[in-house]
Formats: sequence, structure tokens, C-alpha cells
Amino acid sequence: MPGWGAAILRAAVMLAAVFVAFALVPNWLLDRLATRVTPAGRDLIIVGWWLLGLVGCSVLFVRLQGRGS
Repeated sequence: MPGWGAAILRAAVMLAAVFVAFALVPNWLLDRLATRVTPAGRDLIIVGWWLLGLVGCSVLFVRLQGRGS
């Protein structure tokens, strides 16, 4: 059973991944795509990124849990 240090490290990794996936990258995409893509195309790209981020963060969450008892 991991101690508090390992648990805090795993939580920090997960928090950083979620912040990057759902705050930084969509903001960057909106900034870059605002003048280059139609609104419908931009929305489709953002929704696609959110789905990719959700799947990626879910996989990371499961892997960080490790093998149970």
C-alpha cells in the first residue's frame, strides 16, 4: 500500500494533466483557430479535443491507480 507521498504525487500528476487537457489546450486552440476556421469547424475541433482529453485522462487515472488488492 503506497504512502501519503506517493498518493500526493499521483494526485498532482492527475491535476496537472486535467488542467492542461481541459483548460490550457482548449484556450490555446480557441485563440489560434478563431480567425482561421469557421465557427462550426472550430467547435468540432474543440469537442474532438475534449473527447480525446477525456479518454486520455481516464486512461491516466486508471494507470495511476495501479493494481488493487
